[in-house]
Amino acid sequence: MGLNRSQWIALGIVGALGGWMLSGALAESDKAPTEPTQVAVAAPAKVRVVDSVAAEMTRNVSVRGQTEAVRVVEIKAESAGRVVEVGATKGAALAKGDLIARLALDDRPARLAELKAVIAQRERELNAAASLAQRGFGPDLRASESRAQLESARAALARLEIDIANTEIRAPIDGILDDRAVEVGAYLKVGDRLATMVDLKTILIVGSVTEREVSALSVGGPGSAELVTGESVEGRIRFISSVADTATRTFRVELEAPNPQMRARAGVTAEMRLPLRAVRGHRVSPAILTLDDAGRLGVKAVDADNRVVFKPVTVLSASVEAVWLAGLPERVRLITVGQEYVVPGQTVEPVVQASE
Repeated sequence: MGLNRSQWIALGIVGALGGWMLSGALAESDKAPTEPTQVAVAAPAKVRVVDSVAAEMTRNVSVRGQTEAVRVVEIKAESAGRVVEVGATKGAALAKGDLIARLALDDRPARLAELKAVIAQRERELNAAASLAQRGFGPDLRASESRAQLESARAALARLEIDIANTEIRAPIDGILDDRAVEVGAYLKVGDRLATMVDLKTILIVGSVTEREVSALSVGGPGSAELVTGESVEGRIRFISSVADTATRTFRVELEAPNPQMRARAGVTAEMRLPLRAVRGHRVSPAILTLDDAGRLGVKAVDADNRVVFKPVTVLSASVEAVWLAGLPERVRLITVGQEYVVPGQTVEPVVQASE
């Protein structure tokens, strides 16, 4: 079947296009080979680094606590009697031996004179019995009885003298008369509470530290405290509990500090600062801290082959100006500028700056 005019025209167009495309391919193949294309290689990223060397640092632990008196003495009557004089008011600063109160002597002076007379009589009797026994005119038993009676009278005298001395209640320590429970006219029996004294020449600041902190403290170590009333004191650790509080799992610590003017009072809120044992760490700017993909805190450093490495760290101490880090080698090249633009394993060009 013959082709019509339209079909012949379509075939002609197709053939012309094919020839044009073929001629272009042949022309390209006839061209002389050219030089291979040069691929540009990016230069390593520049980062600023510092060569950090570990140094010894002392950490401080802050402990919330309160002041306590180093001694609290409750004074009780050791003799019975009516109070006839009070020598100090509540709140007074007393020296050891100052009068607090005096009891009536009643018949004590008479009994004292009587016992002295009895003792004199017993001494004469003993001398006579001993002389007779020595010359053979009396038994040794008589002398022994006289000696026993004399010693009994002397013991009674000693007890009475102590009883008389106890009618004057005096300060047993230097300190503050925190409470006086009696007034003139009150009658006291033996054992009745009369007053309370506190020793504030030395003050205790008491607080609790955690399980991690207690192992870094030692008795005799230094410490200081700021009292809410404004006083500042410095002293030494007197006591560290060996057993944790069962409820809080913390350990009691007592800081003992001089308080010669007795300005610091007992029961005042205080903030203790206790230096822990010295450790080695790196002091760096907080700005270089970063997190890895796992969320670990660390820093980026450069190894001997100028490759970026991530180093996990532990913060020992932190402030606005600097942080102290543990977990790094003794010497390490830390990236201080540009760490946010590089990743671990990447080769970089380090530019060294002076140590911070």
